[in-house]
Amino acid sequence: MTGKIIGVTGAIASGKSTVARMLVDLGAALISADDIAKELLQKDDVKAQITCIWGSCVLAQGGEVDREALAKRVFSGSAEVQRLNAILHPRIISRIKQEIERLRREHPAQPIVLDAALLHEAGLAPDCDVVIFVDAEDQRRYERAKWHRGWDIQEIARRERLQMPVKQKKLKADYVIHNNGEIGETRARALEFWRKVLIEN
Repeated sequence: MTGKIIGVTGAIASGKSTVARMLVDLGAALISADDIAKELLQKDDVKAQITCIWGSCVLAQGGEVDREALAKRVFSGSAEVQRLNAILHPRIISRIKQEIERLRREHPAQPIVLDAALLHEAGLAPDCDVVIFVDAEDQRRYERAKWHRGWDIQEIARRERLQMPVKQKKLKADYVIHNNGEIGETRARALEFWRKVLIEN
């Protein structure tokens, strides 16, 4: 087994993080772009830049960034998304590269899973040895997004319009894992990927 970097991406509520965790259970290390973004939003310099652009209305009562309030402002158009990405993406990319270097140094043979919804948009795909696209039927995604995030179809469509088209992401992937059925079926597909790509190769 080689210490490959596995990028995991997909459409909104397709189950990217679920598949990423399954690979971690099989022995991979995890780097979550979303977790890094959450940490960065708590840093004073990042909060200062965000409030300079969108005002204090995106802060919660305790002074922390309210992600939902920020999202309502940012996802109003591509220009706003680009402004937020200009603040966060360079920092996220830097942190990811630092973490990859650390893991390579401490566990050189361990595969690394990079869970990043905006893997392509942030220019991280070239750093991956293999890219997985987690696929799920639209209706199943809508149900998950409504249950877990309280989003309706319009909210999903609004956000996806500001990302790389889902079909394009799928075409760019090296491997597709379908996540439409029972969790056990998805786990079996993740195991198949692990054996075929990381062990047999």
